[in-house]
Amino acid sequence: MTAANGAKRTLVGSGYNHMPAISRDGTQVVYSALDLDRGDFDLYTIPTAGGTIRRLTNTAGRNEWGASFDESGTKISYSVGGAADAPGIYVYFNGVSTRIVTDSSVTSGTYWASSIGRSYSAAGMLRLARYTELGK
Repeated sequence: MTAANGAKRTLVGSGYNHMPAISRDGTQVVYSALDLDRGDFDLYTIPTAGGTIRRLTNTAGRNEWGASFDESGTKISYSVGGAADAPGIYVYFNGVSTRIVTDSSVTSGTYWASSIGRSYSAAGMLRLARYTELGK
């Protein structure tokens, strides 16, 4: 949807795409899409103005979804399920994904609360945590 006139337009063609999130500045969308060859979900971004789709993750056997941008639009948090060695909350930054929480109950999305503290929440999770420093 454009801010100027509210007209709808397609950014990503049909397929198994879901759980989109828009960056706070409105310039990017992150979403999950099904890899039909493997049967799992990876993360992608695309500018809201249209353009090139960028694949962020490419991990067989893992479902990556529920992504959201931080305030600056440079970090993306997301949840991972589908593989016994990988469940939890991850942060993607500068081409690297880092698991910050290991939790086998993760089933859904993440969010960033503010620039002071990072929060995550997911349906089915056993706890809610707040991080004042990323990566510790």
